[in-house]
Amino acid sequence: MATPASGADAPWLTMNGQPLSFAPDDDNAALNLREYQSYIIKVTPAAPHPLSLQIDEVPLHTEHYGLWQWRPEHYAGLYSLTASAPGVEPRSAWLRVFPQKLSQRLYEQMRSELAALSLDLWFRLLSPAVERAAFARRLDETSPLHDYKQVRTLIEKLRPVMLHIRRRPHCSLQPVQRRCSWQELAHVGGGTQPLPGPSLELPAEQRPFGYVRHLPQQWQVEESQLSYDVYENRLLKHFLQRQLPARLSLIEERASAEAQRRAAIYQRYHNEEDRALLERLQRVIAECQQMRQRCLFWSSEPFLKTVQPAVLPGKATQVLLKHPAYSRLFQLYLQFQQRLMVVNTERYVNELGQRRVSELYEMWSVFTITHLAVELLEARGYRLVSNTTFYEVEKRYFEFEVRKNVASIVLAKDDLEVVFKYEPYYPHASTVGTAPALVSTLSSGGPLTPDMAIEVYRQGEPLRVLVFDAKYRWQRSPSGHYYAREDDINKMISYRINIRYQYLRRTSGDAQLQCKRIVSSASILYPGTELQEEDDGHIRAFPLVPGLAQGRLQAIRRQLSELLTAAQL
Repeated sequence: MATPASGADAPWLTMNGQPLSFAPDDDNAALNLREYQSYIIKVTPAAPHPLSLQIDEVPLHTEHYGLWQWRPEHYAGLYSLTASAPGVEPRSAWLRVFPQKLSQRLYEQMRSELAALSLDLWFRLLSPAVERAAFARRLDETSPLHDYKQVRTLIEKLRPVMLHIRRRPHCSLQPVQRRCSWQELAHVGGGTQPLPGPSLELPAEQRPFGYVRHLPQQWQVEESQLSYDVYENRLLKHFLQRQLPARLSLIEERASAEAQRRAAIYQRYHNEEDRALLERLQRVIAECQQMRQRCLFWSSEPFLKTVQPAVLPGKATQVLLKHPAYSRLFQLYLQFQQRLMVVNTERYVNELGQRRVSELYEMWSVFTITHLAVELLEARGYRLVSNTTFYEVEKRYFEFEVRKNVASIVLAKDDLEVVFKYEPYYPHASTVGTAPALVSTLSSGGPLTPDMAIEVYRQGEPLRVLVFDAKYRWQRSPSGHYYAREDDINKMISYRINIRYQYLRRTSGDAQLQCKRIVSSASILYPGTELQEEDDGHIRAFPLVPGLAQGRLQAIRRQLSELLTAAQL
């Protein structure tokens, strides 16, 4: 039986002499924990006995009960500590470990840049021929007042657009099927079909070709009719009926929560600034309700009633690009995605940051290289033809999550196709039979999974592969410079040697299974200081940190350009 604690709120543990908080909203940042350092955890007299600890569901062992030593295993980030004892409800605490390789300022900048890079890649394909919606990255989470101003401005700009569209909505001829009697038939064509049911017996002298004895009384005919159920109106209805009202509801919820908080503060301190802000928030709530009703009213326009609301947003048609009213609508739609749908991109970035700084760094560095490579390829005449980097889930707004082991970004030029893949999976050759494939030839029989690969194809056949692997680590030289670790360099050499193209080579009627080298370069992305080259430039290390000096960024761009040239791109 566990010994009861002396107080319900008394701390069970201390870390380096400071009490450890088990409050659910406290990440113990005040302890100032750092990666690559060891910490002593001690049990207090208030704790039940015997107490056992787990960090991220891994037991923390000790040779002396009541005294544990812990060193963060997976770099900076948010760790979960659970303390449990028989007969007592377990307690959980969050442990915030701050990065050592990156300052807190660079860490926050990396999160900001990752969201901006992901959005830029997402919208690069959506609006190549229209004026790009202005994008001003917000370093901090936006307030409901900020979002309210953004959406109010957008709806005010939408008002004259709706007036023009209402006067002359876009429509097109679409085939429709109609049931009619035999008397209404003007002619019998390919789109005309008889329907089961009663028929008329024709006199012998009126039988076509002499053998048609019966004429069905009911027929189905296909005609062309003008319809408003076109993609552009579906996009409009989706925008008015689902996206804008959902966003306004979210702003209203956040404003209500903030108003309740401010009301409590004002009731206690009677601060005039709090009273003024409370009044503004109440006006925001009322206006959000009015704007939501306006959007729903617009979505019920007569020409939209027969329009299906379901739509895959984002496709730029000729009407959306060139029609005076619909092109303005499309620009407002894109502005909405960039300025107001960014919240869930932040959520994805925040989830990464809450886990490990190493994961955040790896994603940020891979996106940075992707962005540079796409810019370089576009400058060489390649055009972006596909971008499925992110999942898109319609809830109340967009969800962004990186897709893995699929063709995320595709560029094309002449007969060449350049495919970006995140976390590609190259299975071992022994598991794929004789089918043509990019495979691993590791002697251990395992697969290879770099963080990113740029695969080059000609008419579906792989020609070259550029591999990138992010490593949140370095080794320090006696001179104080930071280099890529030797084992990481060796990993790049392994990628270059063991990722191969397997295919059947036919000669004189015989077929032989061949595995040829295909990796033109393998590069490390790491938070060091030195640009490195090995193996005649086929192996490289790019030192990437947020806020790179322009000179260093240009040097990295030049080296990346060299790798693309070496791959004959």
